[in-house]
Amino acid sequence: LLGALPDPYVEEDTVTLRSGDAVVMYTDGLTDGAGVEPGALAALLSSCASETAGEIADALESMAIWSRPEPLRDDLALLVLRVPRDD
Repeated sequence: LLGALPDPYVEEDTVTLRSGDAVVMYTDGLTDGAGVEPGALAALLSSCASETAGEIADALESMAIWSRPEPLRDDLALLVLRVPRDD
């Protein structure tokens, strides 16, 4: 929760990313505001395994915004990072 608490407790950890790995970060506007269910999110991300970071972000945006009949109920921020492939 960035910015919500003046002195939040956070733990630090290290993750080693390998060739082709992706990191996807998003605000609760994706899950709460857009009503995207965790299972649907996991399925979409699994189907994007070979996509670029931009293509993953586009797919998430489409799921959250364009596939809904009503407007978002919250703001939405996405950050997708992809480690370049070795091939």
